[in-house]
Amino acid sequence: MLKVMIFFSAHGVPLAYVEEAGDPYKAEMEECVYLIMEELEKRKITNAYTLAYQVTTYFLFIILVLCFQIITT
Repeated sequence: MLKVMIFFSAHGVPLAYVEEAGDPYKAEMEECVYLIMEELEKRKITNAYTLAYQVTTYFLFIILVLCFQIITT
């Protein structure tokens, strides 16, 4: 079986929002990735993964759809 790296992509926000204003977005995204990977591990899927931040929302939608398909199959 081919193992690929799972790439989570989240919309980027200014660093000052996270560090200075206490915006929970970064922590929420990391928790979301953790929960998805936890579910995949229960299904014996142990691929490496990474979380990256960017500005194209459409790309995030594609990644989330793919992740949802993996989890629900």
